[in-house]
Formats: sequence, structure tokens, C-alpha cells
Amino acid sequence: MTAAAVTPAAVTPAAVTPVAVTGHDARRALSFALAAIRGVETDRPVTIAEVTA
Repeated sequence: MTAAAVTPAAVTPAAVTPVAVTGHDARRALSFALAAIRGVETDRPVTIAEVTA
């Protein structure tokens, strides 16, 4: 099945498996992304602590 063949009507709630993702998980992922962006902008390694402080 290609991506074009999947439509919202083809995905029923019974076919969706819930995933336990918390706000903490999201904030952690955001911290990684912000550190990566800052590292590219400053052309140096950036620690997670620098973006969460």
C-alpha cells in the first residue's frame, strides 16, 4: 500500500494503537531540537542544559 492509498477514511479508530507519550517526553524532544538548532546557528556543540536553563 502506498502513502497515496491511505486516506483518513481508511484508518479506523480500531486500527490505531494508542501510544503513551507524556508532556515530559515532548519537552525533552523539544530540548533536543532547540539544542540542535542553536548548535547549527552558533557552529559549536550545545548541551541540553544550555537550552533548558
